[in-house]
Amino acid sequence: MLERMPTVVFIHDDFLFASGSPECRRWFIDQILSMHDPFYIDQLRKYKKVLKQRNHLIKRGRMNLLEHFGEQLAHTGLAVSKRREG
Repeated sequence: MLERMPTVVFIHDDFLFASGSPECRRWFIDQILSMHDPFYIDQLRKYKKVLKQRNHLIKRGRMNLLEHFGEQLAHTGLAVSKRREG
């Protein structure tokens, strides 16, 4: 459905994306790009999954696997960043 008829609906609180925190702006951009580009939503999901796993390792003190997750995070983060830029 999203591919055939992408739609953005604004309510009053949604305009915080323009004047709100960077997190609000990223969320808005992520929503718009997800409707437009199926590849983007896949990359964003992968990025968030790797970030969560890496942060979990840090909390548990398992630094031996950090390099591996750092490489994955850089790879998926770069793909997300490129899509956000344009």
